[in-house]
Amino acid sequence: MKSPAPEQQSKNHWYDGTFFDLCVAPNQDPIFAAVRAAIPPGSTVLDVGCGTGRLVFQLAEQCSMVRGIDASGRNIRRARLLHTRRGKPPHIAFELTSIEAHLGGPHQKYDVGVISYVLHEVSEQQRVPMLRLLATAAQTVILADYRVPRRSGLTNVTTEVVERLAGREHYRGFRSFVRRGGLPGVVQEAGLHILGELTCAQQTAQVLRAAWAGP
Repeated sequence: MKSPAPEQQSKNHWYDGTFFDLCVAPNQDPIFAAVRAAIPPGSTVLDVGCGTGRLVFQLAEQCSMVRGIDASGRNIRRARLLHTRRGKPPHIAFELTSIEAHLGGPHQKYDVGVISYVLHEVSEQQRVPMLRLLATAAQTVILADYRVPRRSGLTNVTTEVVERLAGREHYRGFRSFVRRGGLPGVVQEAGLHILGELTCAQQTAQVLRAAWAGP
């Protein structure tokens, strides 16, 4: 029997793990509510950039299987700790890996792929291949990220500060994401078709449903 592949090297941010779980993830609940409402009961779901698993746990009651993947070891350790505290329900799991490693070979197909607040922080070279890979593995993709163009005011200033504090590479990705038109621009570049925009209570966020439009 072939042994499982070793987990990849972790890519941690200073805010990952417990801090992310307690101080960052709860702010995404309005977005996650929109995502949950768009996923049919019984679906199989892949959550790319799952963080500490907040959305995965929220989907556990309505989905037949949910996998959360993240490149941060601190986030995955926290997610697995929370999974254990919940009795380790077998239909959800967490993996320290990249989307390329998870989906690069023979892989399971998913009904829905979710990618939230990931595309704005990766490089231009990673963004489109990442989204195309997810779209070929899932019948439907749900994307959530900053709304572009961004609104002026204090919220915009706060976002700019937060993204700068996340690190140089992270901020470079954010600026590129904004220049290229946010989610609609990325979806177009990747060759996906927008199926619709989901209503979200968080005004600075945009949530789209999309599917592969290529051959």
